Amino acid sequence: MKTYSKFLAATSITFMLAGCSLLPNHSDKGKKEQKSTPITKISSPVQYYPSATPFKEGVNRGQITSYLHSKLDIDEVELGLMELSQDEYDTDDYIYQEGQLIDNDELDDWLKRSSTTDKGLNPPIKTKKDASVDDKLKAEEDNPKYLAYVLEQDYLDKDGNVAGMSLGLVLHSTYYFKTTDSQGLIYNGSKKLSTQKAQEYGKKVAQKIVDQLRKKKDTKDLPIYFTLFQESNKGDILPGQFVSSNYIKGSGDKLGGWDDLNRKYYLFPSGAADKDQKEVAGQIGLFQDELNKYYGKSRSMPVVAKGLFVDKNLQKLSVEIPVASMSKTEIISLSQFVANMLTEGALPNHSIIEVKITALDKIRSFILFDPNEDEPFIHVYD
Repeated sequence: MKTYSKFLAATSITFMLAGCSLLPNHSDKGKKEQKSTPITKISSPVQYYPSATPFKEGVNRGQITSYLHSKLDIDEVELGLMELSQDEYDTDDYIYQEGQLIDNDELDDWLKRSSTTDKGLNPPIKTKKDASVDDKLKAEEDNPKYLAYVLEQDYLDKDGNVAGMSLGLVLHSTYYFKTTDSQGLIYNGSKKLSTQKAQEYGKKVAQKIVDQLRKKKDTKDLPIYFTLFQESNKGDILPGQFVSSNYIKGSGDKLGGWDDLNRKYYLFPSGAADKDQKEVAGQIGLFQDELNKYYGKSRSMPVVAKGLFVDKNLQKLSVEIPVASMSKTEIISLSQFVANMLTEGALPNHSIIEVKITALDKIRSFILFDPNEDEPFIHVYD
């Protein structure tokens, strides 16, 4: 069975993704600015874009954390948008670059209400200056914001010129708001939003963005790929989901019909998974039974998994096996046993499977199963 160095498997897929954007800037001061050139793509079970060099930080880098409350959502929006963009920008023909064309001020204006700025893309609101706290909260509840964030990704041609743009429009599932009284005390409120209304609003916003971008020199003839992403609620243990997409050519100024994106995460075990994904839920249950048989009565082995389903088919399964305490030799033994089970099809062997064996919130072992490889990757941490 293959064993890999600590550098390779720090977490295989996470490491591979790092090649997409987290690269050092090799340009020297005093030199003329170079055009972006591609870095060779990293071989991985999932297709990713080569990255541009010298590296350019996105002009809104880090700003997303001020608007989205969930790290799960942030990761899903950033990586999911890159994955979905492959439908329009082939990884063999395009180079990835963090967004450079929508600056901080423009993005901030978009996320404001239209009653605050002409460029605002959220609904207007009117309250009197001397309005009571209750009146302010009622006005926010009656006029919720729908647009939470807009993520930009740029795609370059082989000459380093921006040849396409992808925009991920993040929509609130629940609108959380707050107001203050005359003494500065803070009052919080929230409103659960209709999924249908949020998506309808997002589609209107996308057209308004097209209208604004077509007035700018850098984007007037640029193809744009749009996605709508419905964020999760506070406290959710699964990320939100992409719900629809659209594409407009460089010569276009009106969006056509939207395509549904049937992407959804399931937690195993859970009632929703038992109802909608019975076969996979059953396999995970049997997988856990085999682990318990391996240890007999000496241990109980819990298994928690998260599965991404696209068009109702499992695309990726992330499994965690938390253990209370194990020696390194025990971790090695368990890792080999799990890898053998994956090879023998104990879990769905047509999709990518990540398994983490953890103890005290630290990863002790990482196993990656790729259906296109003969054997799983294994790394046991020091």
